[in-house]
Amino acid sequence: MRTYVGGVNEGIRDARRQLIGYLLEKDKQGLVKYSKPNKELIPERIQPKSPTNKATSSTEQVKQTPKTESEHDAILKAVSSGDLYLLQELLKGLDVNTALLSTDTLLHLAAEHGKEAIVYFLLRQGVKLNLKDREGRTALHRASGRGHTAVALALAKAGADIHATDLMSKTPLHLAAQNGHENTVKVLVHEEKKSLKNQTTVLHMAATEDDATLAEVLLRNGTLVDTRDGQRKTALYHAVRQGNEKTAGVLLKAGAQVDSVIVDAAFELNRKSLLSLFLRYVQKSMSQNEITEKHNKQENRQ
Repeated sequence: MRTYVGGVNEGIRDARRQLIGYLLEKDKQGLVKYSKPNKELIPERIQPKSPTNKATSSTEQVKQTPKTESEHDAILKAVSSGDLYLLQELLKGLDVNTALLSTDTLLHLAAEHGKEAIVYFLLRQGVKLNLKDREGRTALHRASGRGHTAVALALAKAGADIHATDLMSKTPLHLAAQNGHENTVKVLVHEEKKSLKNQTTVLHMAATEDDATLAEVLLRNGTLVDTRDGQRKTALYHAVRQGNEKTAGVLLKAGAQVDSVIVDAAFELNRKSLLSLFLRYVQKSMSQNEITEKHNKQENRQ
């Protein structure tokens, strides 16, 4: 037993020496990057037309809700069918945020059915963007889960929370990805990148949860692999810290930067399979560098 443990420990020490040597060599070549997040403008927001459309507090007077079940059903039908003219008539004197007799809002329903004109109308009326249904989902969750890309984009640009989570801890991006709506994923990834400022992204969540499939979809659609959160940590750091080898492998394959902080996190776990993953990455990376150097030397000779 002692012989076995000694062998494992020696293997780990050897792996550490190789990784540290690799990092030092990369540092000399200026390959280890500590990039700062780009400062982007906040997405444009759709403003209500008049002060009367502003969201009301619990102490303020609100408009009426539908008086009869038939009136309520008529509103449901108008939204689901996309009949904007009829909806405008039915909503006279009603609060757009409480016009349905359930936890669903008009915006939830319009988003779920992909009724873009209805969504824009409700946004102009000052509808609350981030109200949640009984599953904890916002209108953006509904649009994203159904793949209604234009509606999802309109909601995101209006200020809907891209990182809002439902009762299952799923964001709108999670739902779009798991349902195979890659156009919606691409649009939301783009909006997320525009508003990033040292915050946790869906890629960070995927790394923490070891959702390698989600990570692959996000990276395929433009998510930046080395974006840092509020603690200045990348998705790879969180994957390594949690021992999530599958997602760590996806991130490394996508070109995630390895620095001394990430290597230290790997050694703290003391998991041989994770260290082997890093060594494979190091060997592959060093081989690529050697090929590049040889190619450059040949060009210089010519």
